[in-house]
Parts: sequence; structure tokens; C-alpha cells
Amino acid sequence: MVAALIDSPFRRADRLWARVGDDLYENVVPLRLIYYQYRWQQSPPWATKTNADAPAGSDAAALNNELGDPTNMYYATTADFRTFSDPVKWIDRKNVIIDTTMLRDDDGWWYRVSKDSEITIERTRNPYAVAREVLRTDDPNEWSFVGTLTDLLGNGRYSEHYLEGPELFVFNDDDVATVNGRPMRYGLMCDQYAEGKGYTPFRSADLGSRDPLDWAAADDIDFGRLKKRHGAILPITEAEYEAIEDTFAN
Repeated sequence: MVAALIDSPFRRADRLWARVGDDLYENVVPLRLIYYQYRWQQSPPWATKTNADAPAGSDAAALNNELGDPTNMYYATTADFRTFSDPVKWIDRKNVIIDTTMLRDDDGWWYRVSKDSEITIERTRNPYAVAREVLRTDDPNEWSFVGTLTDLLGNGRYSEHYLEGPELFVFNDDDVATVNGRPMRYGLMCDQYAEGKGYTPFRSADLGSRDPLDWAAADDIDFGRLKKRHGAILPITEAEYEAIEDTFAN
């Protein structure tokens, strides 16, 4: 596999995200500077703990969590990364949710993997849909539960107690492996934070499938000695990789 792992530039993002938060929240954390483009808008998401002391009736109170843990996922839309829409509470869970990643497939479905009580997989045709608890629905414009890594791969060490920082991506054509007789086009990486081991990779033939044969741990991928942790996945070609190597060789 040829892919670059880009660390999130938190320091450079601080001022930008402070404007989005604007006293509505506590502990605003920029989750991704890699953004999602949909209908000519960019939608950068972030996780933050809501302001439990916000006055009743205020904008901040209206965005507080409705379920257990006060940490939720939010997004705002922008066309230029200078002016942002009002924040929208995107995901509210009973358990803490601090990480999510999203990918749009060629068939128009959006897939999302989040760290909540598990590493949870959902899909929708409307990425702006607001989700509270995970649910399985036939409505294509709502987020519908696909499964968890624990259930799909039958391994309790793939739960949120061991993994975080999920990152979805599509493999380059030359890097697509065939497992269980199925071409595995999609990649997912999760950080083994509890054991301090860095990213561990997975493959999927169909992100919307509940068939365990469509999912597999990518045990053949070697990250080398340098431990890879939270960041964003940017698939690149062999030629692009060589150009980067040549440019930054020294």
C-alpha cells in the first residue's frame, strides 16, 4: 500500500476552530483539518464537551447534549474557511464520542466510522443528518447502523476500550487485496491507544455489509519502526511517493 499519514496540524487550526466554538463550548478540539465537501460546501467536524452551565434558552444550551456523556460531535459549513455557519450538533451518544471519519462511495452512500462505546459503522445518503443513538433504519436520509468492528470481526479488542482515531480511505487500484475471494477496496485504520501501539489496519470489500467475510484485519501491512498515530489518510501513487522522497530526501 502506498499512502501518506498526515498529522492533524492542531496549532495552526486553533484560531480557526476558536471562531467556530465562540464560547458555546468547553474544550473545543479540532478533529479534522481534512474536510468533507458536499453540495459545494465544506463541512469540518469536531468533538467538544458541551457547556453544562449555559443559561437556559441560550444558543449554547440549545446545542447541549440530550443523552448521557456531555461530549458530542458538531459540524459547521463553510465555502471559504473564513466564514462559518452556526454549529450543528451532529452526533449525540450516551457514551463519549470523540473521533469520527467519513467517506463517500461512488454509489452515493456516505459511510461513517466513530469511536463511541465501540468502533461503530453507519451509512446514509445525507451526511448532514443528525444522529442521537445508533439505529438501523430503512430511511436512506438518516444515519443507519451497519455494525461494529467487535461484532464484524469477533474480537473484543476492537472496541473503544482499545481503539480510537478511526480513519477511512479507499485503496489505490494496485493496492486492493483479495481476501475471502473478495476484492477489499476500502481501508480503515484505528489507533491502538490503550496499548500504545499506534495504528492497526483493516480492510473491507463493502462498507455497508454485515457479512464478516467482507471485513478483515490487514495483518500483512507493515508500518515500519516508526509508530503511526492520529492523522488523516491520503492515498498517493508510487510516482507521487517517489517525488516526495526526492523532494524531502535531505
